[in-house]
Amino acid sequence: MARPRFLNIDPARQEAVLQTAAREFAQFGYEGASINRILLAAGVSKGAFYYYFDDKADLATDVLLWAYRDIFALYDQIKMPEDAASFWTEIERFAGESLAVIDRAPYANQLVSRLSQAIVNDKELEAKVMHVFRRLTSTWITFLTRGQELGAIRADLPVRTLLGLFQAVKESLLREYTSNDHVLTNEEFAQVSAIQLDLFRRISAPPAKLAPPPAKSAVKPVKSPVKPPAVKELPAAKKVKKSR
Repeated sequence: MARPRFLNIDPARQEAVLQTAAREFAQFGYEGASINRILLAAGVSKGAFYYYFDDKADLATDVLLWAYRDIFALYDQIKMPEDAASFWTEIERFAGESLAVIDRAPYANQLVSRLSQAIVNDKELEAKVMHVFRRLTSTWITFLTRGQELGAIRADLPVRTLLGLFQAVKESLLREYTSNDHVLTNEEFAQVSAIQLDLFRRISAPPAKLAPPPAKSAVKPVKSPVKPPAVKELPAAKKVKKSR
C-alpha cells in the first residue's frame, strides 16, 4: 500500500497516478505493466514514485483500492439478517450490486480479470492485498457468525474455516476463468458469481441428519424341505472281447 505521504498530495494528482496505473494494468496485466510507462504518462519522476510506493505490488494494491472504492461502500450497507431466508437474500443483493458496479466502471473487466489472476499466482501481491482488505474479512466474519446463529449455515465449522473454503473456491474459479490472460465479459462475471454463490450454499449448508441404519432382520432364513435328488451311479462298462 502507498506510504502515507502519497495521501497528502493533491487529490487530483493522486487520481491521475492511480487512473494511469489502472489503465496500464488493465491493458498489460500485472507482470507486463511498466512502471516507466506509468510514470511517463502520469508525469511523475522515478524518484517521486519510490517516495510514494515501495514497489509495483504497492501500486497495484492501491489501484485495486481505488477501483473497488464503490464496492467498499456497499460493505457499509450490508444489513445483518433477521432470519435464515434474509441471510441469503442479503448475500444475493450484495453480489448483484457488486456486478453492477463492475459493469459501470471503465475498463473494469480487464483490470479486475488481470489483477485477480496476478493475485492468485503471486504470493507477495496476494499478501499485500489481503492485508489491506482485512476490514472486509471482519465484515464477513460478523455476517457469517450471524448466519450460524440463525441456522442458515453450518455451525460445526469455525467461521474462519468457512471463509478459507470460500476463498479457495473463488481462487480456483479465477484461475480457471482467467487462464491464458482471458478477460471476463460481463456475462462471464455474472456466470462466475452465480457458480461461486451456488458452491458457497453447498459448502455452508447445515449437515443433514443421517438416517439410522436399517435394523437387522430377526427372521431366520427358511431351509427348503425338498432334498436334492440322489445321484445314481452309472453301470460299469462291459468289457469287449477282442476277436482273433
